[in-house]
Amino acid sequence: KQAADYAGPAVVETFGQESFQPVNKAHAYTLSRKQQELTIAYSNESMPVVNQYVPGDETSFTIIAFPAPAISTGDTSAAGPMKGYGEIFADTIRINTLDYEVYKKIQQRMIQVLDEAQYVKVTGRHDMQRKNDTELQIALHPLKDKKKEELENLYKESVKMYESGIYKQDSLEKLETALTHVKDMKETGFLTMEEMEEGCASLQSAKNHLALKTDKSKIVVIVLGIILIVLFIWLLQLLIRNRIDEKKRNLQVQNPTTPRRQMHGDGQEVLQSRREISSGQAQKREDYQDTQIEHKDTEVLTEIETSQISAICLARKKTGEEFFTDKERTVIGKGAAAGIRIEGNTAVSREHAVILRKKESYFIRDKGSLNGTFVNGKRLGESEEAIICTGDVVRLANEELVVK
Repeated sequence: KQAADYAGPAVVETFGQESFQPVNKAHAYTLSRKQQELTIAYSNESMPVVNQYVPGDETSFTIIAFPAPAISTGDTSAAGPMKGYGEIFADTIRINTLDYEVYKKIQQRMIQVLDEAQYVKVTGRHDMQRKNDTELQIALHPLKDKKKEELENLYKESVKMYESGIYKQDSLEKLETALTHVKDMKETGFLTMEEMEEGCASLQSAKNHLALKTDKSKIVVIVLGIILIVLFIWLLQLLIRNRIDEKKRNLQVQNPTTPRRQMHGDGQEVLQSRREISSGQAQKREDYQDTQIEHKDTEVLTEIETSQISAICLARKKTGEEFFTDKERTVIGKGAAAGIRIEGNTAVSREHAVILRKKESYFIRDKGSLNGTFVNGKRLGESEEAIICTGDVVRLANEELVVK
């Protein structure tokens, strides 16, 4: 744990003093051959242990160099060596304690110059004591800056899009601003990583907001398409209306062949023979034909033709019962007070739903039942009314009724 807190070595050096050239002496301390072998063996075995507890990629190496008094100019008297030294020392401290943001820009500039350079030239330094004729030219491996290439490609692509003339002028304003900003940054000759990322982001954002100009022919096609859609909706509504009218007409005349039970609002049952209805209707047709003979100039309509049969019939699938009503409001449920009483099914509420007559149409509405009211499989919402016509299936909980 203590080794993990180790940040790395810090080396303190000096500069500015007279050059020193060490000379080997015979009486100087030296290691024997066996000691040298032990030193090398120790180093080889200890390094893996050190790297295990102090990883090299998690430590830093710091060198701090301070000026020696000899670096100052002047005579060698007591006051002489210190002349100018305080200013040099202060500058050294200032450079070594630069603000991170300032130092980062300087370091980034040096890195960028080295990345773009083809070679580095190293020359010797001459002083008063000796002459150094060193002159080396070191070739550098060419590097590619992906972020810089991305910025260049985005810039070129954005210029082409700006000059293409296929985008709306108001959408080009943001792209123009981004291009100007990136151009100004490029002219400085130096871009930090943050600046390149900012330039890429601004260009990409401006590209995403570009809007193509709309061709006039496209506008005409769009308008025609809207007109066709409106006509289609109008025709669809007309077909639905005709379908509803057809269902209403089917309700006007019914020709049943078996006895039926008609439920009136007071809950009384009236058994009626369908044969009697058919014979009554036949008699009315004969009377109608006789009337037409007597009144050749005037057409007389029968009672069946002048008045619509507006009663609605609900056939219970489970038992075959048929319930009729022509009231403006008829309650359906298992309760004794219901106009249409569903017996023998505990899933149906006492007052499950209500049938409403509005003009010549019938609607059904749920009365807050526990198991719900459904029309053709769709459950009715709270206070929702649904029109019911011939062929529709009304389901109260699990009890199905067919509209006839």
